[in-house]
Amino acid sequence: MLVIVPAFCQAPFHNQTDFSDLFRRISASAYVVTATAEKPEFVLARWSKEELARMHRDLDNVAKTGRGEVHLPLDASKGATLYTLNVTSTLCRKTDFQSNPRNQAELGVPLRILVPWREGGADADVERFDFGASYLLFLEPDPQQERFVALYQIEALGPYYRAHLRERGVVALSPATETAKSAASRVLSAVTAVCDAVKPIDYDAKVSNLMRLRDSSTDPGLRQDVEDAIAAIKADHAKAK
Repeated sequence: MLVIVPAFCQAPFHNQTDFSDLFRRISASAYVVTATAEKPEFVLARWSKEELARMHRDLDNVAKTGRGEVHLPLDASKGATLYTLNVTSTLCRKTDFQSNPRNQAELGVPLRILVPWREGGADADVERFDFGASYLLFLEPDPQQERFVALYQIEALGPYYRAHLRERGVVALSPATETAKSAASRVLSAVTAVCDAVKPIDYDAKVSNLMRLRDSSTDPGLRQDVEDAIAAIKADHAKAK
């Protein structure tokens, strides 16, 4: 795998700490995890047959004449940023919100998120991770991952994931200010509470746990998220009958 480690500016704080769509973010995710980011890598695009042929012609010409140029197809705009993260905790899986949960494959370790360079930019709504920082992530399988080996100079090291709704599915757990840290901690606590409530396999236990969580919470946003979770599990149970 040919990679370039570029200089990255510090990622902005992901202000995703409101409760307005917390349950939707949780239930739409294949996995909800906490993870710590490693150093990102820039992955080059895989060279086309035409680009390789030109490079070999240039190499042959230099070998024969002792002079000339070798054109390397290093178009950064066709590359991608590969983020690797170490999962510290799997809070819940999509199947936890089913009334009769089925087995779900374990999350790949380490976690890999590949962001095409053309999606980036200072104001782009994409995932960004600071080396060594911790995050709460709402993950879904990357629908493009079967094409990655053909598109990029990487090995088949999948599976790959993206954050649900991209930046919206990333909550920084170690932001710079105390106010931001408090907000992130509050969201992490809420997500953990909802996920713990739906962990039991038994349908009645899931609903009972969620009702207790709803009744004990003084936060209207969290109460609404729990109501949505109860409604979703009851709907799935009715469908399964």
